[in-house]
Amino acid sequence: MDISVAAANDYFSSWNHSRAPQWAGFDGQRKTAALAQSARMLSRCIGVDIETETAGVPTYQPSYAVFEQALHILMTSDAIPDGDKRAPHWAGPDAVPGEKKDDPPPAIHPEAMAWLGSRGRLVYMMRG
Repeated sequence: MDISVAAANDYFSSWNHSRAPQWAGFDGQRKTAALAQSARMLSRCIGVDIETETAGVPTYQPSYAVFEQALHILMTSDAIPDGDKRAPHWAGPDAVPGEKKDDPPPAIHPEAMAWLGSRGRLVYMMRG
């Protein structure tokens, strides 16, 4: 499985992904760091090293999950310096311009979870 900036650039190409401009807004060093962090996060989520996983079914694409999570990390984390006005920022689906949003974005992006298929499903236990 190829988890690299070059592979992520192909995935986020303008003819393949609607969020291509957001991905292109970050430099290579930030992309590389986000991909590494994303792979670690998703490996913990599914309980195996995601970089050794292979796609067995169309709905299980671990490399795509890493790419989506990397963009999510870049858009929501402190990886974006306060002074960098050109970089894209997390706004949330119901954000109002100029208004601070109290709810933090989800740790694992739903699109990344979707590419993990059933491997990425989290089970929550509740006590009654």
